[in-house]
Amino acid sequence: MAQHRNLQASTALDVGFEAEFVFQHNPFYHYNDSKIYALTGFILVTTREGKLLYISENVTDYLGHSMVDMKTQGDSLYDIVDKRDHSALQTQLQSSDINQDISFYCRMNMSRSLKRQAGFGDVKIMHVRGHFKKVPVHETTNDIQYVFTATCTPLITPELKENMVQNNTMIFRTVHNLDMTFVEITETAEHHLGYTNEEISRKSWYNMLHPEDIHVAREKHVQYQELLLDLELLLDQELLLDQELLLDQELLLDQELLLDQELLLDQELLLDQELLLDEELLLDEELLLDQELLLDQELLLDQEL
Repeated sequence: MAQHRNLQASTALDVGFEAEFVFQHNPFYHYNDSKIYALTGFILVTTREGKLLYISENVTDYLGHSMVDMKTQGDSLYDIVDKRDHSALQTQLQSSDINQDISFYCRMNMSRSLKRQAGFGDVKIMHVRGHFKKVPVHETTNDIQYVFTATCTPLITPELKENMVQNNTMIFRTVHNLDMTFVEITETAEHHLGYTNEEISRKSWYNMLHPEDIHVAREKHVQYQELLLDLELLLDQELLLDQELLLDQELLLDQELLLDQELLLDQELLLDQELLLDEELLLDEELLLDQELLLDQELLLDQEL
């Protein structure tokens, strides 16, 4: 407990007294190490501009970055969030309703050492859940600011999922059609859901949900269907581009073939012209010889006369 508070105090010195005062109004400020490490994920507190005011020490377990390094090398949440998600993060921090809970996903960069250990990917997808809290800017003034306090939980990776499925009987697998009707379920699912594979195959996944969760589930389902449509459209566009590229390549090959044929014809014509010139030269030489022979004969006759 004392060690954790000392670490928080040293971190506060890096961001100034103002940040330290915010820490003391953070609901996680008095958490001890055991409580934080019991969480699935780490804790952070940031301003609406993305300035990190607090991040729990167990961030090392999930991203590989040490809390001290993060405070000395950069104090912005944008430093650990992948650039592709900066726009979405900015929208969540600056445009969200401060009176509502906030939940979103973003990619966070891992340290080099953790990348080597994990053996896959450069980023980790995190589920960020939290809310804005009104805190005083300074204990001597009445000014207030809103800070975003959140837990960041990693999305289950395929490697972790396989390990969890093998060692946890509370996890089961189901397969669905696009309309979320069941196709098949595992034996573990039969145990937990109370239906056999044959009985549940005609039912909808929505029938298994609590009424209060149906609206959220439907929104996610619609988003997934829209994502599939976008992916299909993207694939169609890529296929069209591939076809156009193939046509361009075929046209280029045809043009190259035509040029080769024209070049071959030019070479053959040149050879014919050279051959014709050679024949004409040969005829000229034969004619010259005949003329010389005739002159010799005439000279001989003159001498005899």
